[in-house]
This record gives sequence, C-alpha cells and structure tokens, in this order.
Amino acid sequence: TVRLLLAFGAAVNQRCYRGCTALHEAARRDNAELCETLLQARAAIDARNADDVTPAIEAARHGRRETLAYLIRNGTERCV
Repeated sequence: TVRLLLAFGAAVNQRCYRGCTALHEAARRDNAELCETLLQARAAIDARNADDVTPAIEAARHGRRETLAYLIRNGTERCV
C-alpha cells in the first residue's frame, strides 16, 4: 500500500515522465482518502505537471467533486 511505501522512504513527490505526482493520480481517480494520506506525508498540494496542471485542476477536469472539495479545504490554489 501507499502507507507502506511511504514508511519505507518512497518519495511522496516523485514524478512520472509527464511530471505528475501520486497526488495528481489520486485526484484524477477521485480518491480523497489517498489524497489525505499523501498530504499527511507532505505531498506538494499545488505541484504542476508538464502541462502546468495541478492536482486540483486534474480533479476538476474529470468532475471529481469530492476530491476537488477536499483539496480546496486543505489549501490548494483556488484558481482552477
């Protein structure tokens, strides 16, 4: 699980070839619980990928209202 990977030192802000972090993917998949886990591990809430997209923008683009609301409550930029 993600918690186990983080406990063993996985980089919470590691990026894929597109510049996305795990938080981008969690937001796109509407997984607010995973977003919470990643933010507790100090994930960058406003990390921008190669297309200048933040996790909040990713959530908004895919209609992930619950996750978008969670990210906004937890301090993401409001200009999505």
